[in-house]
Amino acid sequence: MDSKGVDLTGDEYFEFAASYHFEVENGHSHYITGAISCHAGSVKEVLEKAFTSVTQ
Repeated sequence: MDSKGVDLTGDEYFEFAASYHFEVENGHSHYITGAISCHAGSVKEVLEKAFTSVTQ
């Protein structure tokens, strides 16, 4: 990004960079799986919150 002239400063950039380096150092993936997990008793509540805007 820096080679493309993008300014890599600011709190948001440094927060992102620190998070990225933490993931690299600890073997975490940078990809989102889309998986949602919850207690079995909470499934209805999770689905209602996730799809409220779609059903209304």
